[in-house]
Amino acid sequence: MVGDRLFSIKGKKRIIVKIEKKNDEYGLRVLNTFYPTTSIIVESKKGFKINGKNLSFKLAIILYKNNLYAINVLPLEAYLAGIINSEISSKWPIESIKAQAVVSRTYAFRKKIKNRGKPYDLNTTVLDQVYKGITHIDRVSIDAVKETYGEVIVYNHRLIEAFFFAHSGGKTEDGSYFSGAYVPYLRAVNDSKYVKDKPRSNWVYKIKLNKFFAKLKSKNWIKGELDKIKIKKRSKSNRVLRLSLISKKTVTISGENLRQLLGYNKIFSTNFKIKLKGKYLIIEGHGSGHGVGMCQWGAYGMAKAGKSYKSIIHKYFTNVKIIKAY
Repeated sequence: MVGDRLFSIKGKKRIIVKIEKKNDEYGLRVLNTFYPTTSIIVESKKGFKINGKNLSFKLAIILYKNNLYAINVLPLEAYLAGIINSEISSKWPIESIKAQAVVSRTYAFRKKIKNRGKPYDLNTTVLDQVYKGITHIDRVSIDAVKETYGEVIVYNHRLIEAFFFAHSGGKTEDGSYFSGAYVPYLRAVNDSKYVKDKPRSNWVYKIKLNKFFAKLKSKNWIKGELDKIKIKKRSKSNRVLRLSLISKKTVTISGENLRQLLGYNKIFSTNFKIKLKGKYLIIEGHGSGHGVGMCQWGAYGMAKAGKSYKSIIHKYFTNVKIIKAY
């Protein structure tokens, strides 16, 4: 990486970066000075704070497709140490933490390849893997990453789609749930004995019908009042694939459509039953997340039962190999 040192600051400083056009040329205004560049790298020995997150190493500010991106540039292993307490907890059994490290490393590697050409490799939210910064790194998370250094999961010598989620509800979902195509290493597995009584094993959501109807009308999914809601198709692991909304017209939506409408923090999975009762819509469900790949609470339960991180990975990903990438 080649560039010029634009400025140097001592002590804490709030740095404001804006997109600006000057003499028909786009650039960045930093600390009230215009620079004819589309990116800058900020370095700090004490780190940065952005959007409430404490970050270390380097921060790249990049103008890309008329948007400004703040990108934390850091080594993969350091990133993984920050994933542990963002996604699960370093207080969990060590073998479940190591399993998460290997799965997250595999996910990150594959996503890095997929995002080639973009200014960033991974999002820091549930769209990829949750990363909350250096304040979520501790000795346990660092050690778990070190003990699995460079390990990734492959199928037929290729990195797998290393999906994971919180709670299966008793059975994971087939990989075709996402793509509609057969994925040989993403097969539904029963892990009910490992997730029993874990958080969100069972949950209930209740919403007033008038409020629910308003949400449906905002999507133009019903005309008038909703007469009936009927589940039309479930997956083999009991997740809702399609349901019908019957009013003066009939509209078919997916279970994921309903989750998105009502909120992923309210409808935790598509493994649910639904009914209209009085003035309310009541949804009773099991598990949390999309259900494909490794169940995090299942990994916790397996580790508690004495299973190794490799056994956990082989439980949730069929006929795969764990290899050293470096």
